[in-house]
Amino acid sequence: MTRIALLIAVLLVVPTPASAGEVSVADLLADGAALEGEIITVEGELIGDFQRRNEWVWVQLNDDSYVESPILDGGRLTGANLGIALRFSRALFDAAGFDEPGRYGVRGPVARVTGVWRYHDEDRGGESYLDAVSFEVVERERRFDEELPLGVLLLGLALLVAGGGIALISRSGANHRLRRAASGKATSGKRRDSTGP
Repeated sequence: MTRIALLIAVLLVVPTPASAGEVSVADLLADGAALEGEIITVEGELIGDFQRRNEWVWVQLNDDSYVESPILDGGRLTGANLGIALRFSRALFDAAGFDEPGRYGVRGPVARVTGVWRYHDEDRGGESYLDAVSFEVVERERRFDEELPLGVLLLGLALLVAGGGIALISRSGANHRLRRAASGKATSGKRRDSTGP
């Protein structure tokens, strides 16, 4: 009985982060201070680089329309990316077995990450980030094949040839004017010499 009472007393005295449940990146960007120190869950695409620093791995987690509808998969431009920094312990990250983060041509892994929200962390120079304690991979990485349409390639080639032709004609015209001007100076100089005083 005394052990249970002691455990309850310790739990009441030792501060533990509160749980705010699932939160969007937009909510964090709008009012991150309100969730400081709370345990939250965010779902999004891991993008950029997996930056290994000592016992930590850093990456950006984006939670925007491009996660569900990447442009190379037929999605439309719908505005800016919304993302937060995410910090995994190296052991937690290695257990995930992520291949590569999202970038052009790759939709990165989509993960549901739970962790403690650190807002303007003084120990990290004022950086805000989610300190991950667990995660669930919702969808693995996916590459997109991008084919260059033949029409676009031919149009580009035609514009290149037209630009080169205009440059040659322009240069040729300038050279012709320079030669004519130079020959006019040479002729007028001879006349002056021949009609001298």
